[in-house]
Amino acid sequence: MSILFSACARWIVLAATAASIGLAGCERGAGNSNQTGFISGNPTGPRGGDPAGDGSASGERLVAVSDVGVEAFGIEDRGAPAKVAEFALATLADSTVAVDDIVVRIGGASLEIAPAASPGLAEPIARLDGAALYTDAPGCQRYLGNARIFAHGQHVYVLAQTGNAAFTRLAIVDVGDPAAPRVVAQRDLPFSPGALYANPSGALVSAGDSVVQAGSTLVIRGVSDDGYYAFEEDRPPHEAWLDLLDLSDPLNPRHSSVALPDGAGHTGLQLDGTTVLVSRWTPLPDDPSRARFYLDRIDVADPSSPVVRAPVNVPGSLLAFDGASSRLLTTDYETVETPVVGREACARAFASNAAFTPAAAGDDAGPGVCRGTRRTLKLLDLGDTSAQLLDESPVDDTAVVMKALAGENRAFLSVEDAGHDGRSSILVAGGLQEGSLNTATQELAGFDPSYGPLLLADGARLLVVDNYWPTLSVLDATDLTALSFEKKSELPGYVYHVTLSGERALCSWGYGLEAVDVGP
Repeated sequence: MSILFSACARWIVLAATAASIGLAGCERGAGNSNQTGFISGNPTGPRGGDPAGDGSASGERLVAVSDVGVEAFGIEDRGAPAKVAEFALATLADSTVAVDDIVVRIGGASLEIAPAASPGLAEPIARLDGAALYTDAPGCQRYLGNARIFAHGQHVYVLAQTGNAAFTRLAIVDVGDPAAPRVVAQRDLPFSPGALYANPSGALVSAGDSVVQAGSTLVIRGVSDDGYYAFEEDRPPHEAWLDLLDLSDPLNPRHSSVALPDGAGHTGLQLDGTTVLVSRWTPLPDDPSRARFYLDRIDVADPSSPVVRAPVNVPGSLLAFDGASSRLLTTDYETVETPVVGREACARAFASNAAFTPAAAGDDAGPGVCRGTRRTLKLLDLGDTSAQLLDESPVDDTAVVMKALAGENRAFLSVEDAGHDGRSSILVAGGLQEGSLNTATQELAGFDPSYGPLLLADGARLLVVDNYWPTLSVLDATDLTALSFEKKSELPGYVYHVTLSGERALCSWGYGLEAVDVGP
């Protein structure tokens, strides 16, 4: 800390970091803000009209200025400074959720409420700082930057990290009166906050989410072998389960769990009404290099008594489910071999799991056999205990399907093409309700795959955020024979989260919230 004194002036200037003075940067900005403070008021001592020299007659204030706001503290009692005023200079927004005519945003260590008409206002309608959401945690452990936020009725549900990596903090906030939000319940839940994000599906296409919401019920998928292990032999056996949060009584949240059927791995969760869908795979006993896939359905209409229905053997992992037609879209995986010349040619021939075996040991440029994984989209009619194949469509061997999102009567697949210098595109697979697959591809010119993109499905549309040159575009796939891709807006920074509020996309980029019109 540096301190500048002036014998004649009315102030003392202190330059410090948030961590050293423990003010707004630690609370609202969660330790990420640079901060300067100064003391204003009458000078102390006999010449300043304060005979005691203790500041009691001077009305001194400690004013803390950071890149997120200004705060003033009364310091008449030097041992217990009290905040008397604050003013926001920036909008902290890592994620948002729309609730009727307001938007609830979280960032740093604050939950803020803004009008839906102006969701990015720096000065919100109301703010709850970390002390309200973490009543029993030190200031700099009150971090909401990577929290998940949901809404039902007039209540907002926040799931966030705690100081203990084995627990997740649940806070329920009543926003019925936007000017006076109230924390009505908070509890530490016995599962790691890593479960809120992890989707360890390995070499499979990533689909679904680790958390899904059915009204006042939140469902979180947990796995035993999540995370990084320096040595594979240290990884524990795979087990999976669902943590269920019954929040129908906001004052008395209830937590329970149910085991998922055994498997070597489980995909992300999808939801149809109150039924959670998840797929898993198990190696064949006589050939561990091959696997059999199953679809599991769990009814959580009564979260205190979930019903695990009979599994259905399906060809491949779950990509999307259409509840209106009970049709299922999967990706099947087949290991194939083909002759090639050179290891580089093998890498270009198969985007997934390419392995080259040279005819002559050590000759990586000569002839050999390339072994890779071939993917096929398959459309199924799903019954109670079985599934019937209706149609299928191969995926190019050079295409890496990074992620799949379920839309209305279609699925959107984010693709990188290893055979064309990492070219990015969106593959749209439609016709789920009709029982016949139709596909179309939209190239994403100029996209850098290492920067995203960030995707959000909305019916027959896909919102696409390019974080390399931050922009928001909309892919309209209403007509698969005439895809429309339109850039809606440039964005001021790297976007962490995007959601919809009516016909506007709310793009959260940490130190700001951009509302972009995505209507027709």
